[in-house]
Amino acid sequence: MSESTDTLLALRVTQHTMVGVRGKPPYKLGNCFSIGVKGGKEYRIVNFVLENLEHCLSKGISWPVKIRVIGPRSAIIHDERIPDEFYAGEYCEICCRKELLPRNQLDRIERHKARGQRVELEGFIRIDPSKRPILQP
Repeated sequence: MSESTDTLLALRVTQHTMVGVRGKPPYKLGNCFSIGVKGGKEYRIVNFVLENLEHCLSKGISWPVKIRVIGPRSAIIHDERIPDEFYAGEYCEICCRKELLPRNQLDRIERHKARGQRVELEGFIRIDPSKRPILQP
């Protein structure tokens, strides 16, 4: 994995998915989104959900928001003004190219495939929760 340390200033959300979200922030699941920087380039954010960003912006965080580029069109929000609990524990596996995923996440995916819990076919991912191991009480 080749990570960049380029930090850029994001100016706005440029596009997002439209999935219903329930609960209170910080959200564990939410909408994926892209963010625009000066010059018009856009990056897919892989470590944050839109609802958490909107919440942070409503509570005093202001644009620009710092992002760190990790791939040609992928970035993470990496802004010291945002509390840690608003960041996702893992990168979005739909938005993030596999070679950019952190090692621990790749290892988890490998374990899930080995036990048949995760099957990838033609760009689709199927998860079978019944294959999850359960330890005896």
